[in-house]
Amino acid sequence: MKQLISVKTLLVISLIFLMGISPAWAGPNSSAGCALDLDYETRAYDPEISEKDIEARTQASIGDEIWVAVVAQNVTNLDTYQAEVTFDPDNIAYLEGYEDNSFSGITNLLKNNAGTTIGFQAVENTPGTVNIANTLIGSDTDQAPEGTGIIALLKFRVIGGSSDVPLTLSNVKYMDSEGSNEPLVIDDISELGNAVLELPPPGDIYAGDREVNLKDAVTALKVLADMNPDKVYLSDINQDKKIGTEEVIYILQVVANLRDA
Repeated sequence: MKQLISVKTLLVISLIFLMGISPAWAGPNSSAGCALDLDYETRAYDPEISEKDIEARTQASIGDEIWVAVVAQNVTNLDTYQAEVTFDPDNIAYLEGYEDNSFSGITNLLKNNAGTTIGFQAVENTPGTVNIANTLIGSDTDQAPEGTGIIALLKFRVIGGSSDVPLTLSNVKYMDSEGSNEPLVIDDISELGNAVLELPPPGDIYAGDREVNLKDAVTALKVLADMNPDKVYLSDINQDKKIGTEEVIYILQVVANLRDA
């Protein structure tokens, strides 16, 4: 019977939270990849690195909650992983992270071969960076998965910004089931697929059309007159978190081609 907490497990849990560790040499996952998927409902991923069913861009608005799947690609005998997802905390708030989601039929890639995991983490120790880590108990190569699959689910809320808001992968490392032997063999993953949230452009106060036009100016004026118009989007030009005369002037300048949106 495998020990629940082995020396390997203790080493790995400590290791995967230390940034900047280099592998002893290139292991079997040196050609693997990692990508962010903004629509995990479609996930007929290719076992190799590809863009199939990887949705790297999606439209969003302030207040929206966005699920992001972290997808390991083309792995071999995967035993342990770590990754970082970075973002602008002024535009996106990290809410929570999960290893998998049984209600949606999502099982963490590490569990595909009946393996048991320990130490899953998806924590924001530093604002704007989510650290992700997980490992299998023991080092049974029959339980270590291959191919492509989801290794974490992250939930964010859009709280500000306009135009493109990026989500970026970094410091991704994989260890195979034999790499946990001394000396440790850790692969730094360089094939990374990032994601972008497409927010309405500055001045798009009349939400829904993602354009800056007279509808936005009229909507802004209605807000100033306390008329409570429908479809109001907080496109904040001067960062005071409200719609005011600055937004009206900006919109009218764009409509008159006196400035770019």
